[in-house]
Amino acid sequence: MLTNKKFLIGYKLAIGQLGLSAIVTEIVVLINRGRFNPVNFFSYFTIESNILICVAFFLDVWMLAGGGAKSTANFVARLRYISLS
Repeated sequence: MLTNKKFLIGYKLAIGQLGLSAIVTEIVVLINRGRFNPVNFFSYFTIESNILICVAFFLDVWMLAGGGAKSTANFVARLRYISLS
């Protein structure tokens, strides 16, 4: 059971970091091109939803690492809420 928990923590941490790195990479590319406008960038729904999903993954990792028993149920509930909003 502990191996599965470690796998879930690693998997969710990797997915969260991948999403966050994609957002940071896009910001760096836009800054290098001289086209970065924070208001425009953060007003796109896809950017906002990606940030929320990254936060959901990091929160779930934190809850799993802390021994949260209801972590998976809370995680699924957060993702459903994000996908419906």
